[in-house]
Amino acid sequence: MYLERCIDAIIVRDAGVGYLKAIDKHLIAPITFYEAVKNIEALAKTTNGQKRRTLAEIAKDEERRANLFRMDEELIRKRYDQIQRKEETSFFPGTYLHPENIEALVYYAFVSNNPQLGSSDRGELVQAMKRLRKDLQDYFHQIGLGGLMQKLGKGRQNSSLAVIGIFDTAYQKRTGQPSLFDYAQNEHLHPWDFKVPNSYWKDRRNVRGFAYHTLTERIPALGSSNRSEVIQAIIGLPKNLQLYIKSIMGKKCSWIFRDTTEAAIRAFDEGYQEKTGDASLFDLRQEHHLHHWEIFRTRGKYKDAATVEGIIYHTLVEAIPELSSGSREIVVQGIKKLLSYGLQNYFFSLGLRGVMKRGFKKGEVNSPEAVLKVFDRAYMKETKDASLFEENKSPYIKLVVSKKKT
Repeated sequence: MYLERCIDAIIVRDAGVGYLKAIDKHLIAPITFYEAVKNIEALAKTTNGQKRRTLAEIAKDEERRANLFRMDEELIRKRYDQIQRKEETSFFPGTYLHPENIEALVYYAFVSNNPQLGSSDRGELVQAMKRLRKDLQDYFHQIGLGGLMQKLGKGRQNSSLAVIGIFDTAYQKRTGQPSLFDYAQNEHLHPWDFKVPNSYWKDRRNVRGFAYHTLTERIPALGSSNRSEVIQAIIGLPKNLQLYIKSIMGKKCSWIFRDTTEAAIRAFDEGYQEKTGDASLFDLRQEHHLHHWEIFRTRGKYKDAATVEGIIYHTLVEAIPELSSGSREIVVQGIKKLLSYGLQNYFFSLGLRGVMKRGFKKGEVNSPEAVLKVFDRAYMKETKDASLFEENKSPYIKLVVSKKKT
């Protein structure tokens, strides 16, 4: 008789009878109904005919099983109030098994404890969300959501951001408005407005999203879809870039990017690529590009031979396109033309003063010959050809640098 009541309660609930009405009508407690559904496969074997087939079908359908615990919002609100008044100690077993129950619970808990969160004015709501206590996990426990947070599942368990995401979903369904995290809206939230777990920043997608959105929100030109405009906006940033970036990103710049300007801008560049589908802003093969050695004033960068080589090679082939030719003869002609210049001043005018002063060993500081030798090393790597100064290879260059001034 007891098992029969459980079976009948499940079947009428599956047919659409309300949750409380189904269990009250068959004189079973909420915990009994929960255990019966939990063991529905075994329960099906205790009966025959259509009842057995119905239970077997429910057992195979996860969504159908969860729907057995779908409750009216009024019931969830009433139970929440009873728990808050200490009249009850917990929600009905199975409450957390249906997403709409969870949304109703979170939304009601938020709004009943902070009426401004129920505002129909998006701007007011966003500001009210930003004013929530910083210690959100403790706050959510305090307003009765601790049990729910423990049941959110792998990767979301005890996550304050996950709870806010549930509220956002409920908000969208109730208002028909875009997500509170929709950056296309004038008034919006950012995940980093709240205390997010360290694991959030281990996901590179979140890091580049933070860098791109924070910088484009503060500097609209960086959000342009025009590559050249973005590059010009970066070039136009203040010279003390580290201090400027930190003033925009705040303390997060210190512990996400270790106060490294390059790390922040590189993350922005990744966000730019993701947003536009364009190549990296530092891709030297593109017509419009950035030079990392000009943007990042990294201490000690000229001590790295590969960096020095890259700066010199790219600067020269950008200024004199024929130097990038695959033809040895054309490159040699280009170098010979250079030798007729007052090379030191010419190289300085190309922006090589820094590398010529700090990138060469003693005796070669500010030496045009040293610049050409470095270029030659890069040329050999690029073309697999012999040195441009190899006399046994024709044509070749005899290195006699003119003292003529430009």
